[in-house]
Amino acid sequence: SNTNDNINLGPSANPNAKPTDFDFLKVIGKGSFGKVLLAKRKCDGTFYAVKVLHKKTILKKKEQTHIMAERNVLLKNVKHPFLVGLHYSFQTSEKLYFVLDYVNGGELFFHLQRERCFREPRARFYAAEVASAIGYLHSLNIIYR
Repeated sequence: SNTNDNINLGPSANPNAKPTDFDFLKVIGKGSFGKVLLAKRKCDGTFYAVKVLHKKTILKKKEQTHIMAERNVLLKNVKHPFLVGLHYSFQTSEKLYFVLDYVNGGELFFHLQRERCFREPRARFYAAEVASAIGYLHSLNIIYR
């Protein structure tokens, strides 16, 4: 199959959106399928975290189901202070774009890598945030990863 086939982004798809709608400012995260960029939308100056995934990598690793599961979770209109929401998604022939809430401060994993070990009060604080977020997802009948 042609790796440039459109992937069904479902209800989150914004067929009018394109990468040139944004000024991509810096990389704020990296994963096995692509990266997350801090982006400023040109039309209104709003900042977003834009997850850019390479279709070739997704297809090669047979991860379409995993990526769509992630998108489906984000689409459930999750409204929680410790979870990021998906505004919309779009694609080019080579890439998928997920336009997400930008939350300043970075990923928990980044801080853990940098510090190597959190002191107990900080670990307890983060554990409470994670438990709250997971409890919320479970209340919506979402079990993820």
